[in-house]
Amino acid sequence: MRVSLCNEVIVGLDFARQCEFAHIHLNDPNRRGPGGGVLAFSPILAALKAEGYAGMAAIEPFIYEPDGPSCAARAIGYVRGLLEMRDGTAPCDANADKA
Repeated sequence: MRVSLCNEVIVGLDFARQCEFAHIHLNDPNRRGPGGGVLAFSPILAALKAEGYAGMAAIEPFIYEPDGPSCAARAIGYVRGLLEMRDGTAPCDANADKA
């Protein structure tokens, strides 16, 4: 089963209770990785944690600018930073996810 949430901001992930996910993909609707667009990933990560999701998360952008390694580093750093702020292991910035 494939579920696409594209342009929606997720608050509860109520549908997650109805199915089991093997893995998820984190991408911005603009086809770039997390942090490369306007989608706020903090609520998504918080909802996944609240639902007990412990599976794999992949970042699979479709636009690689300026290049693949740079896109990967940016997206990984962005998501890792959000997770660290959520878990209290980094300084909190209330505006960090409102780029």
